[in-house]
Amino acid sequence: MADVSGAAQTDTSATGTRPRHGLTGAESARLAATDACRAETCSPWDASLPGQIAWLLWRAVFKGFRPVWLMASLAVTVWFGAHVVIESGGIAAITRTRPDLETRIQSALAASVPEGGDARAYWIARLSDALDGDARRRADLDRFRAWAVIGPDLIGREKLALEHLAGPGGSERLNARLTAAPPWVRHDRLTRAYEELVGREAAQRLDPPQLIFAPQDLLARQAAAQFHWSIAEHSANAFFSGRRNGQFELTMVPGLVVGGGRDTRLYGGVRQLFMQACAQTPQLQGCETGIVPPQDFDPVRYALAALEAGLVQLNLPASAVHDGAEILQAARESGRLQPQLEAQLRGWVETVLPPSEIFAAVQRSQLRADFAFSAPTQASASLAGQLQRRSGAEAAALSRLLDDLARIRRASSVMTAIRVVSSISELNQADYLVRISNTAGDRLLSLHLALGDGVYQLLDSPADRPRPSARSVNLAYAGLLSAAIIVFLTILRLVNTPEVRRASRLTALDARLSRLFLGRKT
Repeated sequence: MADVSGAAQTDTSATGTRPRHGLTGAESARLAATDACRAETCSPWDASLPGQIAWLLWRAVFKGFRPVWLMASLAVTVWFGAHVVIESGGIAAITRTRPDLETRIQSALAASVPEGGDARAYWIARLSDALDGDARRRADLDRFRAWAVIGPDLIGREKLALEHLAGPGGSERLNARLTAAPPWVRHDRLTRAYEELVGREAAQRLDPPQLIFAPQDLLARQAAAQFHWSIAEHSANAFFSGRRNGQFELTMVPGLVVGGGRDTRLYGGVRQLFMQACAQTPQLQGCETGIVPPQDFDPVRYALAALEAGLVQLNLPASAVHDGAEILQAARESGRLQPQLEAQLRGWVETVLPPSEIFAAVQRSQLRADFAFSAPTQASASLAGQLQRRSGAEAAALSRLLDDLARIRRASSVMTAIRVVSSISELNQADYLVRISNTAGDRLLSLHLALGDGVYQLLDSPADRPRPSARSVNLAYAGLLSAAIIVFLTILRLVNTPEVRRASRLTALDARLSRLFLGRKT
């Protein structure tokens, strides 16, 4: 009998430590130890008073920690979330919808008409001024096209569509009938009517089609000025597209140059680079031959020429560096740079592109000045990437400006990009113009002429809507993240089987502390 009893006890012990279904060996052993620990723990009613107090405190922490943590996290989220709403101007300010950029552009242009004036007369006067042109009475057709494009926005597209639909009988009755209809019906009908007007064959023969609303005498004056303008436009396009690497006289384009008394000849990047290198160091090999024209030394012109020639490698594609630097150089030679931007460029020259380092890079290329000036395309390969400026805050800011100008150039045209530079006084304004050009397209110069600095108010700005403090936002997010962690841990615990939950280390700790506080059964 003794042997049978001993064998039974041995079999029971082996069964208790055998891995259970869904548990590892360690978890099975921990569960068996936890169950044994609870089996020999006294009831709370049989424990001593100090043990009961200690056990109750422990159970309050063990069972109440997660709910208290969750409630505290939600309270923090609600409290600082309310602060975010209040600091943002209230629920009404947060839920207020802002018209899209296209709607804001049309509204701003309509509001730019002088108060009490006739919009059509104002538009025709601007077109006439553009045809009168510069001081030499040469028609500025870039400015003419810019004002022509926004004519319907100044007059009102709905007004033009109503006049087209109503005919000579007047548009009051039709307007009343459409106003009584659902808003989407009115909008759809007038939009189709306007598109039909601009899409007519007579309009498509005009450049731009919006000139269909202009009087015939202005169209005749435009046609008369077209020949002389096309000569300047062809030369400008050939130079800026790289088909001609010689020089370009900026005054050929009417209205492009602001002021006078300066050299307005524009050279390609490689040629300008070696002209400045010879001006800085006349002893440079090839400068003595007389092929390179003399020029006063200008550190900013030198740096922009180095960028345009590809000598400097920024954290930006070479084409974007070239296009942006070319726009900056042309705008500067045209007298269109704001003093703030000019000062910023001079600061970059001192820190990022000092003349001594540019000259050292030119010498490393081992190019003669006269050969490089005579064959700039062949010389550009030897100059490429001699100066590395991929890091640093100043180099990053310069890269951002050049990239923005290159994107404006691609979204509109070279001449538009040169002209709108005159409105840039801060670096972030170039980014604003990029964002506006993505919607405005060929109307970017129009907005620049009609709105001036008001073009930057088309985008959301910090003054439009109060912004909450970073502290309130961060603490609201922290509380929300904390609550999410508790919910995740709770869900993770609930999806496990009861055996897995009982086999956890925390449950084992609870069993041992309960036995410690309440005591063992006797």
